[in-house]
Amino acid sequence: MSMRVFETILCPVDLDKISKSALEIARKLAEQNNAAVHLVHAVTPPLPRPLEPVPGWEKALNGRLEQIAHQYFGDKVRCDVNVVRGEPAAAIIRAAEDLEASLIVMATHGHTGLNRVLLGSITERVVRESRVPVLTVRPGPATRR
Repeated sequence: MSMRVFETILCPVDLDKISKSALEIARKLAEQNNAAVHLVHAVTPPLPRPLEPVPGWEKALNGRLEQIAHQYFGDKVRCDVNVVRGEPAAAIIRAAEDLEASLIVMATHGHTGLNRVLLGSITERVVRESRVPVLTVRPGPATRR
C-alpha cells in the first residue's frame, strides 16, 4: 500500500512564460501520489470603474488554463483551474491555503542581479511567506522520464 505524501498540488501558471518543467514535475508528483492539481493564474485587477460591465477576460483566462490542463494532465490526473485576483504572490499563497494544498510547484524565471532586485521575485516571496511547502523548478528542457 503506497502512502500519499501530497494530496493536493497547486501549480501557479504565468501565461506569458509557461513553465513546461514545473507542469511536468507537478504531473509526475500527482501521478505518484494520486493527487489533484490546481492550476492557478493570478491577475491584478484593474482599478474599479463603476459603470463598466464585467470584462470577458476572466472567461478567456479560464479557457486558456483549461487548454493547459488538458495538454499537460489529460485524463491521467484530476486538474482544476482557478483565476485568482490580487498581487500575485499574496494571491498564490491565499489560494494554496483556501484549496488546502499540500505542495506548491512553481517555476523560477531566472532573473538575476539588478533585474531580480528591481522586478522582485514572486517565487521568492511565495517561498518566504507560504506555510505550504514550495518546490521551485528552474526553466529548461523537458525533464527526464
